[in-house]
Formats: sequence, C-alpha cells, structure tokens
Amino acid sequence: MSLVLDTNIYISAFIFSGNSRKVVDMAIENKVDLFISNDILEEIKRVLQRKKFSLNNFQIHSIINEIEAITNIVFPDNELNDICRDRDDHIILECAEKSNAEFIITGDKDLLVLQKYHNTQIVSPADFLKILANFKTREY
Repeated sequence: MSLVLDTNIYISAFIFSGNSRKVVDMAIENKVDLFISNDILEEIKRVLQRKKFSLNNFQIHSIINEIEAITNIVFPDNELNDICRDRDDHIILECAEKSNAEFIITGDKDLLVLQKYHNTQIVSPADFLKILANFKTREY
C-alpha cells in the first residue's frame, strides 16, 4: 500500500506519537510504502525548527534521517495550482500524483475536505487505521 504523509503527520508521529506514530511504524515495519518529495522534507525541517518544539539541530537532523530512511523520494514535475484552499498543500498532492499513492494521510482540513485527488484517497490517520482494520477483517 502506497502512502504520502502530510508534514503534520510526520511532526505528530515524531513529537507526540498516537495514530500518526502508528502509521509511521507501519512504514518502519515495511507494511506500507511511504513516498516523499524534497519540498515536503524541506517543509518538515522548517516546522521542526520552530521554537515551540525546542529541538536542537542534532535532534532535527536525526528525525530527518529517520524519515529519509523509511521513505521513497519522488521528484514531482507537475506544479499544481488552485486545487487546495491552502496553496502550501499542493506539494502533498504533487507527491501523491507522482508516486501514484493510494492514500494521503493528513490532519489538515484543507486537504481532508477534498476526500480524494485522482485515485488517491485523503484521510486522517484514525480513518486510515479503521480502513486497514476493516480490510484485514475481510481478508479472513
């Protein structure tokens, strides 16, 4: 299963844990494939540098290294315009389009309101985990 995680999911997974961490752990365990772009990596770095997280450069570098180790980098070549209310979210859609991701996992209401982009479902971490649980139940 191929996923693109929004920046807020990575931040939540590495700083707070919860459902976001469960999704990241699935990638660590090779149960899902994560895709990311350089633009998303740069956004994660910028967010981690905010004073409210109180992270030093070593901690930020460690988080970025872990993200790079569990993701597949793609290089989107199609710049999107006017799809999301928040133009900053286009990098997530561009990555999903380039990687043919099945899901975008996000907590961002500007993305969640879309529900779907091409063949990619857009869901929260909790909803993704519910979908997986229902899928596993139907397999048996």
